[in-house]
Amino acid sequence: MVLGFWVEFLFLTLAATKRSLAVASNIYNNKFHKPTKQSLAVAGEQATEAAKRYLKIAEDNNMTLAQMSLAFVNQRPFVTSTIIGATQMEQLKENIESINVALSEDVLKQIDEVHQVLPNPAP
Repeated sequence: MVLGFWVEFLFLTLAATKRSLAVASNIYNNKFHKPTKQSLAVAGEQATEAAKRYLKIAEDNNMTLAQMSLAFVNQRPFVTSTIIGATQMEQLKENIESINVALSEDVLKQIDEVHQVLPNPAP
């Protein structure tokens, strides 16, 4: 994997902009927001598809999407700190818990497979 992939994965999974995974993640988690036609359009087809695939990996491995995303970033050898974002106490607890999550080689392989199919889902 290359640095660009990690940066893009961080961008998508940490919801750096509302046009990417922030909307898609909330749509598919349906935990904090109800999906709307407008939010679906903003997310974009490729970003939405990437979010679905990453979410499936997380759920199949008993993690939330946020936990998997943050664990992925935490496992990068060049990362010295991780920026988290939460607007609710439940989100903050979930983000903090990610420090105790270690992604297996199988999960990392699945993440890489999504990246191979959708290398730039939020251009």
